[in-house]
Amino acid sequence: MTLRSKLNLMFLGALQVTFLTAVFTFWAVQRWRLLADDLTLIQDQNVRLEHVIREAARGAVPNPRKLRDHAQNLDSSPSSAWCWPA
Repeated sequence: MTLRSKLNLMFLGALQVTFLTAVFTFWAVQRWRLLADDLTLIQDQNVRLEHVIREAARGAVPNPRKLRDHAQNLDSSPSSAWCWPA
């Protein structure tokens, strides 16, 4: 094996490692973004639920239909495409 072929193999190996690192970094950033989005949605849902509970505690008739538009289930979750294979 000549020096030139060894250098070519080293270059291709470095190129492959760089590509795989870029793909992994992109995947990791997307996962963290989706996780942060899910946590934000959960926090928003908790705030809305506490508001309805506070209304009920004051004696007002709570309207749980207000929550229906903001409810999130597994199918509507932005990360469901990443967590569960179709």
